[in-house]
Amino acid sequence: MKILAALYALVMWSSLLIFASPVLADDHGDTFGTATVVSIGDATSGALEVAGDLDYFRFEVTETAKYAFYSRGNLDVEGYLYNEFSSLIASNRDGGELDNFRIVEILSPGTYYLEVSADFSGNDTGNYTIYLEGPDAAPTTDDHGSSIWSASNVNLGIRVTGALQVAGDMDFFRFEVPQTARYVFFSKDSVDVEGILIDFAYNVITSDRDGGELGNFRIVESLSPGTYFLGVSADFDNRTTGNYNFYIEGPGFSTPTDDHGESPWSATPLQSTCEVDGVIEPAGDRDFFSFQVVGSTAPVVIRSEQSIDVEGRLWDGAYDFITSDRDSGDLENFRITEDLAPGTYYVEVRDDFGGDGTGNYRVVVDTGMSGNCSLIFGDGFEN
Repeated sequence: MKILAALYALVMWSSLLIFASPVLADDHGDTFGTATVVSIGDATSGALEVAGDLDYFRFEVTETAKYAFYSRGNLDVEGYLYNEFSSLIASNRDGGELDNFRIVEILSPGTYYLEVSADFSGNDTGNYTIYLEGPDAAPTTDDHGSSIWSASNVNLGIRVTGALQVAGDMDFFRFEVPQTARYVFFSKDSVDVEGILIDFAYNVITSDRDGGELGNFRIVESLSPGTYFLGVSADFDNRTTGNYNFYIEGPGFSTPTDDHGESPWSATPLQSTCEVDGVIEPAGDRDFFSFQVVGSTAPVVIRSEQSIDVEGRLWDGAYDFITSDRDSGDLENFRITEDLAPGTYYVEVRDDFGGDGTGNYRVVVDTGMSGNCSLIFGDGFEN
């Protein structure tokens, strides 16, 4: 009997201990009905406290636009976006930094939910932070914004610096275009980055990975007056980190970056000698020169000599292509012959074919007269 009594007491004490054990309180609800209310523009911390934990967040959208949702931190989490009827809109596992999720989606006014769970196995636990960005509502999370809504404001014609600080980092920049023209965007002296040109509605206009020097990006695009954005991210594997520089050039806005300009807007004017020396360096480099024709239509010959194998391209004052040549001159130098009406023109010199050649070249402008090549007169005389 004593043994039975002892066993009964042990069972009773065990039951009391079980019922007295503290229950871990969940920081955020694990259903749509118990979701934590958050707002666009919030940065919200959370924790997956036990294996299989789910956290739900509820928010309101007041205007139709593209919204960005992403997580940051060392915990590998997945995000699910639902509408007010609990129907899945989109999900992502590793589109953001350090394999965090990133969702960009067009949403109309209404109620939405964001679910956060552990990626893959569902058994990971730990802390995370989520960010909800939309028009005029975005937290600062980086040296530059993580979406167009938190983009850094920059001016045309200056050097912009930034850093991809962790794998998957993306930086966004906002700028204003004052007039309709072609604008040039390029990176230099940078880690291998991709440039993405975006309009005010968060629509991608164009992108480039390696059209510039040493695999840097180069974008040339005609833009109307308005607000635009440039996104910078690691090329290809999205794992690269490091510093970068980029430039935005347009009419009246340029920054010297080389022996000669990188676009018509930073072109070197042809002066009195009617010839100029230059260097293609590094690989992918291109140089621009400007001259003017006044009076009436003038025959002009533009050629290279004593050069590495380069290509010549002729552009008008609006940066519209006229013609090009690779090897019509002596020793496979380029030679362009064109009757040009009054106006401003640009000569572009770049490596022929593969874009990997480097070295010295000379450009000569033949007009049949000696004098100032920056002003070529159409009546057969030069200033």
